[in-house]
Amino acid sequence: MVGVSRGHAAESDVPASRREWLVRNGLWLVLPVLVVNIVFAGALPGSYGSDEGVPGWLLAAEGVLRVVVFATPALLTVRLSGRAGRVGAVVYVLGLAVYAASWVAVIAAGDAGVGHPVVATAPYWTPAVFLGGVALLCGARWYLVPVGLFVAVHTAHGLLALGLA
Repeated sequence: MVGVSRGHAAESDVPASRREWLVRNGLWLVLPVLVVNIVFAGALPGSYGSDEGVPGWLLAAEGVLRVVVFATPALLTVRLSGRAGRVGAVVYVLGLAVYAASWVAVIAAGDAGVGHPVVATAPYWTPAVFLGGVALLCGARWYLVPVGLFVAVHTAHGLLALGLA
């Protein structure tokens, strides 16, 4: 399958072989995020482990959107050529750095950091940056719609779970 922009794929966007498709598959872009989550999850302050106060419908919506947002890149092809691809690469790398830094900030602040909504919810809303980079890298601006919905629901979950809303 190919990343599509404006309803069609340019001939240069179509991988020539199965091997090239595998190498250029957008799924590779979400793997570093999973590594960040695995590395830092155990160090999060205790206040991050509870879903108390979060309605079931919000948790369900978040779960569905998480699957859509993190599985869809497997259907996309990374395209570094062109301005959008180059900008997407920069946005993606910066987004990963900001996302990892948000985890470090939350861990460093401990439970005391929960009082500041921007710091406390940073791991919930910073995925918008690297996921925006994925959209640009794959020429799939439509992907920003499920990303925006996921980030909004994910952040609402964080605000409620942390007692900030």
